[in-house]
Amino acid sequence: MDYQNQLREFNQTKEFFIAIDSDGCAFDTMEIKHKKCFCPAFIEHYRLHDIAPLATEVWNHVNLYSKDRGINRFKGLALALKQLHNHKDIGKNQSLVPHAEGLKSWLEKENKFSMASLEREINKHGDPDLVRAYQWSFASNRLIKENTQHLRPYEGVKQALNLLSEKCDCLVSSSTSVDILTTEWGENGILAHVQMIAGQEMGSKSEHLALSGISRYESAKRLMLGDAPGDYQAAKNNGALFFPIMPGKEEESWQEFLQEGFPRFLELRFSGEYEEVRVKDFFNILT
Repeated sequence: MDYQNQLREFNQTKEFFIAIDSDGCAFDTMEIKHKKCFCPAFIEHYRLHDIAPLATEVWNHVNLYSKDRGINRFKGLALALKQLHNHKDIGKNQSLVPHAEGLKSWLEKENKFSMASLEREINKHGDPDLVRAYQWSFASNRLIKENTQHLRPYEGVKQALNLLSEKCDCLVSSSTSVDILTTEWGENGILAHVQMIAGQEMGSKSEHLALSGISRYESAKRLMLGDAPGDYQAAKNNGALFFPIMPGKEEESWQEFLQEGFPRFLELRFSGEYEEVRVKDFFNILT
């Protein structure tokens, strides 16, 4: 299936365009997915039980509290392995951390970091590093399904989407799989407020915006909402404005967006000092 071709069929129906990230932005899923799903699977599949506390610390820092927050899962996996291997407290346990050279090589040459593209590469070469990464990702997805059922979006999200969908063409742009996203948005009755869901199968968030035809909208009428630096970069790569949903202050951020950010966006008063102050505050809370 050509997932990206679906994005190319995104129709402009309104003057304004808004892209919305899901995990950690619309839903309180970042902490749960990493602490209860990705990280336990990381420790299990990479046999890090003897250094589990340190592995947990590194995983959570990379994926939740650093400027790499929100990174693609496979990139986050490679980065966590690298940082764990080089950690100042690893000592004699350094040999326990796999180098995963096959994963690094795949990340360098691939441009769609999904399980489907990883599986295709495995079928070609059978690299054990890629097999392990696939097994880790598969196990993580199973844990996600077990631990994130019936989660609700942040307070303010439904109200915001009611307003957004009246004035804007809306796209969900996430590094999570389309299947999981569709379930989360569908069971909360908010799927109808967006025109399309773009997940990891459709490329990076920057590609999501470009392929959906964001250039058809005036630059002051393009906006992305997100909770990670990658969301900010995707917006700027496509000449869009950015509103941060602040980690740890998500509901306050949605209220700010409803009360001031969105009205400013519609009135073309968003860019400049208002956006700059919020972006500065956002990057200041990430290490």
